Amino acid sequence: MPAVLTKVLIANRGEIAVRVIRTCQELGVSTVAVYSDLDRNALHVRIADEAYSLGGQTTAESYLNTEKILEVIATSGADGVHPGYGFFSENADFARAVTDAGVAWIGPPPEAIEVMGDKISSRKAAQAASVAGVPGTTEVLGSAEEVVAFGDEFGWPVAVKAAYGGGGRGMRVVRKAADAADALESAQREAQASFGRSESYLERYLTWPRHVEVQVFLDTHGDGVYLGTRDHLRFAGEGDRRGHQHDRVDGRRGEQKGEGCGRGRAPLDEPTGDGDRPALTTRKRHACQPGDRHRHQRPFR
Repeated sequence: MPAVLTKVLIANRGEIAVRVIRTCQELGVSTVAVYSDLDRNALHVRIADEAYSLGGQTTAESYLNTEKILEVIATSGADGVHPGYGFFSENADFARAVTDAGVAWIGPPPEAIEVMGDKISSRKAAQAASVAGVPGTTEVLGSAEEVVAFGDEFGWPVAVKAAYGGGGRGMRVVRKAADAADALESAQREAQASFGRSESYLERYLTWPRHVEVQVFLDTHGDGVYLGTRDHLRFAGEGDRRGHQHDRVDGRRGEQKGEGCGRGRAPLDEPTGDGDRPALTTRKRHACQPGDRHRHQRPFR
């Protein structure tokens, strides 16, 4: 069966870019790498079929440079773009710019990213669906005084979190009111450097969470598959967590539509039992290699 895409540009670097490139090679799809000045000798640059310099030494000057990446897409003739994780993977504006250029976006459509890629809007969507969650804000954090007021009302510690980020970047734990100003400034600075957006919000910090996750993959034809449950802190990938019904997930009714990956997460603060909060994201964690089949992978019926 011939590949649907003929040339894929990977708008990322490092391990995720290497995995996507190797998967494309096994599928007979040509690959295009992009790189900053500091990454010119990186592995993903050396193994790709083509490689183009983005210039710059910081992420803002290179991997977050929308105009330069769009220029490389046009120059290379790529007909697909894989964003990897981080950087532009949850940036609806970049995804829309790619699709507007007539190039396939390998990931959730911009409309889904707008709802689920931004953690503030995803909290609003969860609240609208009457999903219980840990205490948190649904507006952009404006000052350290708001952090203090939130901590005084809901208890310390609290977490300042990047609205457009993930993976712990742009997040700071605030354990007392005196630390609020420094934590907010630090979190926003890291969020801006990592994701190109500094907006932050607040949540009650769970001191000993269990992070149970379900990954869901769907295509544009209404088909999908989920990869079981994962508990990141214990028994990772070994099977079901207590209380989770694993027999079926109906992707046609989900918030996430279109190709790509969606995740449902439920962190639970074990000592108190508080905070069983499903959270939806559109993040693409990694590229599945041909032949890689999670032992809990099941198709939708």
